[in-house]
Amino acid sequence: MQRERTDAKPTAFRVNGATLVQLGAGDKASRVRHAVDALSIAQQSGLVDVGARTAPLAVEAGAVTAGSTSVESQNLDAVGAAFGSAEGLAPHFSPDAVIEDLTAGQTAHGRDAVAAAMARVKGAFPAVAMTAESSFAAGPFVVVDRVVTGRSTGALGPLPATGRPVRYHALDVYELSNGVITRAWLYADRSEVAVQLGLNSAEAIPGLGVGAK
Repeated sequence: MQRERTDAKPTAFRVNGATLVQLGAGDKASRVRHAVDALSIAQQSGLVDVGARTAPLAVEAGAVTAGSTSVESQNLDAVGAAFGSAEGLAPHFSPDAVIEDLTAGQTAHGRDAVAAAMARVKGAFPAVAMTAESSFAAGPFVVVDRVVTGRSTGALGPLPATGRPVRYHALDVYELSNGVITRAWLYADRSEVAVQLGLNSAEAIPGLGVGAK
C-alpha cells in the first residue's frame, strides 16, 4: 500500500524509543529489540494514513531473569507481584513517583496519576489485561516487555467504543527503592491501537497515556 503524504518536502522527525541488546557467546549481540512508537513517526512525517501498518511488531516471549544481587532479585519480584496484583500497578508506586510516558509526551507524578490512567484504560477496555512477556533487573532498574489486550466496549476520551479487540506492545523501565517504584519510563506502540480501532488518521489517541486528560 502506498502512503499518501500531505506535503512533498523531506521531513525530519524525532521519536523516543528504547533498544534492548541481549548478549550471547563472546559478548556478541544475539538479539536486538527496538521499542518505538510508529504513530509518532507518521504524525511528524506528514502521513495521513496509518492503516498501512497492518501487522503488529513481533515480540518473542523471553525468560524472566535476575541479576546476581539480592536487591535485583527483590526488585524483580516486586514488579512481578505488581503485575500479578488484583489491585493493579498503582499501589506499587510511591506517592511522589515520576512517570514519563515518552511516546505520549506526558509526565505525571504519583501513584494517583497511575491509578487515573488505568481507570481511563479500563473504562474503554473493561477486560483489559497486561501480561509481562519478559523482564529483567539491573541494579535499581527493572525492564518489562509487556503486551496489553482488551476489547473496545467503552469510550476513550471523545472516541466511541468500536467493539474491536486490541492487542499492543509496550516496554517499561522502572526504578525502585525498597521495593517501591519511584520512577518510570514508558514506551507504548500507539500505532497498533490506532490501526486496530480502525482509525485512519495519524492523530494522537486521547486519554491513552499516563498524564493524559
